Amino acid sequence: MRTVVSLTLASLILISFKPIGTSSVLAKDGEVKALSAKKVTFLGVNFSKFKLVNQMGFIDKNGRTKCKALSFKYFESWNDVFLTESGKSNMNNLLRVEKAKVSLKKSLELNTEIDTEGCLIEDGQYSISKSDIQDVVDDYDLELEGISVLMVAESISKKLEYGVYYIVYFDSERNILYSRKYQGEPSGGGFDNYWVNTIFDSLEKHAKSVKKERKSLGID
Repeated sequence: MRTVVSLTLASLILISFKPIGTSSVLAKDGEVKALSAKKVTFLGVNFSKFKLVNQMGFIDKNGRTKCKALSFKYFESWNDVFLTESGKSNMNNLLRVEKAKVSLKKSLELNTEIDTEGCLIEDGQYSISKSDIQDVVDDYDLELEGISVLMVAESISKKLEYGVYYIVYFDSERNILYSRKYQGEPSGGGFDNYWVNTIFDSLEKHAKSVKKERKSLGID
């Protein structure tokens, strides 16, 4: 005896239908929104999750680490260049927008609150997660309009000769629309100048990446 299976039109549709992943669609929509922005607010560099990787170059002659100096000196000076070196830090060009408003106040405030004790690690595999980045963005409880851009510092390493940064775009509700990771190369003399150039090298790489991504997304 044969079993007859009756399939309605509705059931056939349900069987054949394969839903498109909404997360990938939303992610692409977010990237388009971020990279289509003509005007953004640049919030500087946040060092909340920052580490010095390997002791090479980060220990003074008395055996002390650079950790304490980070929060009261370097975090501020590495952000101040966006205001004091107007030619070098032309954010309009680096972010490829018509107008990048530089607003560092919140980042400078948050950076002074960081406990840098234990900032030096030997594990070269250190990395921050998506949830870490969202935690950082959530601290920006500001009344911001449009798209904001923030650099989240991950680490610097004298041994590996690079600094690692995320460049993050988010909206007024602090939803992350776009995030990319970059390795910036250090250059120049002096600790301050040597490492601040990893920030600018990352931004220059970002500018090139944005140009390519806009083309692939069909953004003029």
